[in-house]
Amino acid sequence: MIGIVAAVLAIIPFLGVVAFLLGPVAVILGIIGLRLKFRKRGTALAGLVLGVLALIIASIVITSIASGIKSATNPPAPSNPPVATSPAPETTVLTPNPLDNATPGQKNALRKAESYIEFQAFSRQGLVEQLEFNKFSPEDATWAVDHLTVDWRDQATRKAQSYLENQAFSRQGLIDQLVFNKFPAEDATWAVDHVTVDWNEQAAKKGKSYLENQAFSREGLIDQLVFNGFTRQQAEYAVTQAGL
Repeated sequence: MIGIVAAVLAIIPFLGVVAFLLGPVAVILGIIGLRLKFRKRGTALAGLVLGVLALIIASIVITSIASGIKSATNPPAPSNPPVATSPAPETTVLTPNPLDNATPGQKNALRKAESYIEFQAFSRQGLVEQLEFNKFSPEDATWAVDHLTVDWRDQATRKAQSYLENQAFSRQGLIDQLVFNKFPAEDATWAVDHVTVDWNEQAAKKGKSYLENQAFSREGLIDQLVFNGFTRQQAEYAVTQAGL
């Protein structure tokens, strides 16, 4: 009877403590009943089993209740929402102006170089030498030329075009002329290959200018034009145009 009561109480929340008290009593009485010879063993065994069962159920129920109470009294800490981070401000790198620390001589040399380059084409070395001719020191002249905003290959092309406007040149003769004006051979070659020119017509103009000053045989004029850098084919075209 005690085992039945303990099992029932073990199921009911908050009465499991009573089941903890009655359960051991039912177990003890069941053991004693099994030992007595004149007691019904079935009843004693049932009391023993119910007593043990009451202890187990009461343990589970009480543990569940304790866990629920602990969860209710200690709620989980709220998770912190992600903090929006603003992008780092862009850093502006200030490039120092080279003119801020320039000497008066350097500034004047730069002004002179800019005026020259505005009206005619120069090589880098040719412009340095021109400034030195104007009595600027080599240091100031070099500093000024190196602080110009200029495309030296464009300068070589402009120089080549200006030569072609005034006199006739072969391709190689024009390259040699630009190198003489202090342009590097690579820039001179690039410039000559990027001008708009008909080399046959240049040979014809050169042949005509020779004939205006002296007499030539056909073969003699061909040799003279080849000496000036024209190809044999260009030279033959020129003398044919001249009527030789």
